[in-house]
Amino acid sequence: MSVGQHIPFGLRPDGSLIDPFTAERGLTCNCVCPGCRLPLMARQGDILVHHFSHVGNNNCRNGQTAALLLAAKQVLQSHRRIELPELVVTATDEPRFGRPRQKTFRQRQARWDFETVQLERSVAGHRADAYGIRADGSAGVVEFRITAKPMS
Repeated sequence: MSVGQHIPFGLRPDGSLIDPFTAERGLTCNCVCPGCRLPLMARQGDILVHHFSHVGNNNCRNGQTAALLLAAKQVLQSHRRIELPELVVTATDEPRFGRPRQKTFRQRQARWDFETVQLERSVAGHRADAYGIRADGSAGVVEFRITAKPMS
């Protein structure tokens, strides 16, 4: 992202997120960018949708993505549930001898309800966005992926 990106959430000194509609206007909000941790200004004009932007000339490239990721984590932790879309995975086994074989796995759409959720937990040497325990004792690991279509 270039200078002047619209950031949907600011990070307060206590680590919580605030939206630009709730924040005090300008620098009074005392917020920083979730990506680069530099000061943000709450923009609340009459033309553009309310948003946060960096103060001055800044080369932050992940303020929007970091804000959305942090918001998703906080929502999961507070509500302790997530809706999972249907997932179809096709794997190809290419043995050394013989023909390649394909196998397709289908995971139906589901809802996971957690008793507890921990953010940024290490699981098998990987830092997961979230780790939750369900009522039946089974664990669920959640990784968020933020994507966007290119603007035309």
